[in-house]
Amino acid sequence: MRTTPLPPTSAYRSAFGEDRRSDWVLTVVLLVLLGTTLALYDAYAKGRWGGPSRTLAIPEQMDAVPVVLSDFAQPKAAAQPQGATTLQEAVQRANIAFAEARARADAVALQAVATGEWLAQEQAYIAQMRARGETERWQLLGLDFVQVEQRPDGTGFVCTLERWQMQTLRADGSVIATRSYTFSEGYTLVPAGGLWLVSRVDSVSR
Repeated sequence: MRTTPLPPTSAYRSAFGEDRRSDWVLTVVLLVLLGTTLALYDAYAKGRWGGPSRTLAIPEQMDAVPVVLSDFAQPKAAAQPQGATTLQEAVQRANIAFAEARARADAVALQAVATGEWLAQEQAYIAQMRARGETERWQLLGLDFVQVEQRPDGTGFVCTLERWQMQTLRADGSVIATRSYTFSEGYTLVPAGGLWLVSRVDSVSR
């Protein structure tokens, strides 16, 4: 058997040459695509289009957004009328001064918290109590605010439910009687010198 290769024919040489040319063209196309891809990535990285400094870029670090726990709580209750807290404090100061005035049989303590009708009533009652040689020890056991409002005419109104214990004392300090009371109180307040003063107290024993 012959083992010596035969020289390629012209048809073979033509087909082989076309295959070599196709491979070369494909290689060039791939190199162009690779170069284009690298150029585009380099432009993106430098922020020339859609890069870190553009709107399409993904930010390296996002600013923290504070979250308040109360945002997930139940809906907030309606705000109290303007001055409501001050009105409450005025009533509390009035109760303290009332207890002090009755314990000392002296209305001086009321002059800083009371005015008008209520102050006049307390001054008259304390004068009678002092004439009898008695004092009263009032202890506030409970105070609930039922209504607090500032009225259009500039006055304030506070309705409370109050629980008191009262002892009537002789001049020597001995106890004459001890009683417990529950009052529904309606306080009318007027502004004076940046403060609220109690001008009237409507009281109903319960």
